Amino acid sequence: MNKQILIVDDSPVMRTLLTEVLRQDYAVRSTGDGIQALEFLLEDEPVDAIILDLSMPRLGGVDLLKRIRSMAAFVSTPVLVLSGHYESLSRIAAIEAGANDFMTKPFNPLELKLRLSRLLPQERKSVQQSGYANVIKEMRNRVPAV
Repeated sequence: MNKQILIVDDSPVMRTLLTEVLRQDYAVRSTGDGIQALEFLLEDEPVDAIILDLSMPRLGGVDLLKRIRSMAAFVSTPVLVLSGHYESLSRIAAIEAGANDFMTKPFNPLELKLRLSRLLPQERKSVQQSGYANVIKEMRNRVPAV
């Protein structure tokens, strides 16, 4: 059975894009704001990882993340923050609230998949077998070290 990923982003376009990027490898659900995400989680829906935007109406990403981390069932659920906020203070706030990783928008779909696979230990082997590791290795060989 595929791992369940919850996408929390107020942009319908971003939710659709993320769903398209991930749906081959994961079962994807999405919500448009923090309140909807809490309702989803309180329904005891299985979630293996969460991709979370910071700027959302009603309940922002950092506040949602703090609430998720206070829930026993989700205290160790991996959370990858994917946000248009690139400044250091936003990253620090997200990490202090319990984020496992942080990426900025716009994002590279391959990088997102690789980072998500790192958060889900059982996925590491399948990512390497699917060729992503070889693509990264080839890219590193082509780009001289800086």
